[in-house]
Amino acid sequence: MEAIQNSRALDRRQIATLARANYSKELAGKQYDWVLKQIADLSGRGWYADKSRKFARAAVLPQQDTQRKPKIWLYIPYFGAFPNYFQLYLDSLRENADCLSVFLMTDNHLSDYRVPDNLIPIELTLGDLREKAARLINDEFGVNVQPDALLKRPYKLCDFRIVYPELFRDFSEQYGVTNDDFVGWGDCDLIYGRFSDFLDMKDDYQIIGGFHGHLTAVRNIDSFRKLFKAIEGLPELLIDDKAHIIDETAFRKPLLDFLERNGYRVFYINRYFCDIVPECFFGLFRQDHAARKKIFSTSTTQTKKSTMCAAIKTGG
Repeated sequence: MEAIQNSRALDRRQIATLARANYSKELAGKQYDWVLKQIADLSGRGWYADKSRKFARAAVLPQQDTQRKPKIWLYIPYFGAFPNYFQLYLDSLRENADCLSVFLMTDNHLSDYRVPDNLIPIELTLGDLREKAARLINDEFGVNVQPDALLKRPYKLCDFRIVYPELFRDFSEQYGVTNDDFVGWGDCDLIYGRFSDFLDMKDDYQIIGGFHGHLTAVRNIDSFRKLFKAIEGLPELLIDDKAHIIDETAFRKPLLDFLERNGYRVFYINRYFCDIVPECFFGLFRQDHAARKKIFSTSTTQTKKSTMCAAIKTGG
C-alpha cells in the first residue's frame, strides 16, 4: 500500500524512456530470436552439445551503426587473487569505454569492486577452460588430449594467448564483435592511459599492440584468428607443462611474415608503454641501480603526460 502511495512521485516520463530502451519491439524481438535458437538446439545433440546456446546470455544488440568505429576486445582469463591495485585497473578501463572492452573470464567474485560497463565478466573455472582448450586442440589439430593434462599452472595461459581469438570466439559472437573490430589478449596488471589521445581507431591498422603479452589485438578475421596454426609443433608446446612464452617467441616470426606478405600496418603500442620494474629486479637490469633516482624504465622519452601513455606495466 505504501508503494502505491509513493508511486505518485515517480517520474512517468523517465519510466517510459526506460521501458522503450529495454523492452521495445526491436529489443524484445532479438530476445525472442535468441530463445527460439536455443529451442532449435534441442535437435541433434541437444542443449548440452558443444555449440549449444542454452547457457549463453542473450545478445541484445543496438541497431547497426554504419559510422561505428572499430573497438578493441581483449580476453583475460584470470584465476587466483587479483592484484591489490585491481580497482585502479578497472578505473583505467572505464576511461577507455569508447574503444576498449575486456572479457574477464574468472571464478573470482567482483562484488567488492566498482566494475565499469566495458568489463564483461564471464563466469569460468579453470576446469571449464581446460575443457575448451582440449576441444580446440582436437578440432584444429586432430590431437586428442585430456583436459586434465592442460594448464596445470595458470601461468601456462601465456602460451594459449595466441589462440584466444578462436578459443573464445563464442563470446565474441554473443556480444556482437564485428570483423572490423580487434580481438586479442592482455594483462590486468596494467594501468591504461586514454587511448583516444594517441590512437585513431579509424586508421588503417590491422594489428594494435606489438609482440608481447601485455596488450596485443588483431583484426577479427579468420586469417588472423587461425594464424597460430603456422607455428610448427604448436600442439606439443601447448600440452607441455613448461611455459614457453609462445605469444612473445614462437608467434613472432609467423606474425611478422604474415604482416609483410599482406602489407598490413601495425600500431606499435610499446612506443607508448611504461614498464615499472619492481625493486627486487633492479639488479637484473641496472647494475648501478643504487645510484639512480628513478625506479622505472620507459620505452619513450616523449611522453608529456599520463594520458599519453598507453599503459603502465606494474607487475612482472
